[in-house]
Amino acid sequence: FLQENKSQLLPRFHIQDPRGTIMVVKQVQNAIRLFLRRLDTHPMTTTCLTVGGFAAAGIVTWNVLEFLEGPPAVDPKKQPMTLEEARLRAMIENAQSSDWRENLDNAVTAQEQFMLPGRPHEKPKFMEEIDRRSLEIMKEQHEEVAKEKQRKPTTRVWND
Repeated sequence: FLQENKSQLLPRFHIQDPRGTIMVVKQVQNAIRLFLRRLDTHPMTTTCLTVGGFAAAGIVTWNVLEFLEGPPAVDPKKQPMTLEEARLRAMIENAQSSDWRENLDNAVTAQEQFMLPGRPHEKPKFMEEIDRRSLEIMKEQHEEVAKEKQRKPTTRVWND
C-alpha cells in the first residue's frame, strides 16, 4: 500500500525564495521520505515511536499550559472563611429575609453610620443581627472545614 502511494504523501513545493525557504522545504521532504522508508522496514517500531512522541508532546504541552495558567483555584469550601466573607453572607441573608421597607431603612442607617464617622451613633439592630449571624456562619463553615480535614478517604491517588 505504501509503496504505491508514497508519491501522493510527499508534499510538492516549488517555492523559490532567496532567503532559504527552499532549504526548509527540502529538509521536510527528506524527513517525510525517511519516515516512510522506516515505516516500510520497521512498521511496529515506527508506529510505537510515533505514538510515544505524540504522547510526550501532549504531556509537555499540558504541563506548559498548566504552568501558564498558574496554581489551581482554591476550593472555598476547603479554606476557613474570613470574618468579612461571613459578614457579606449574613448581609445577603438579611437583605433576602427582609422586606423592601426594612432594606431601605437599613440602607439609610448604614449610610449614616459609615458616611458620617465621628458622630456618636448607637449600633443599629440590623448590624447586631448581621454581626451575630456572621459569627454563626463563620463558626459553621470552620467546623465543616475541620471535619473535612479529619475525614480521610481509604484510597487516595492525588493530594488535593
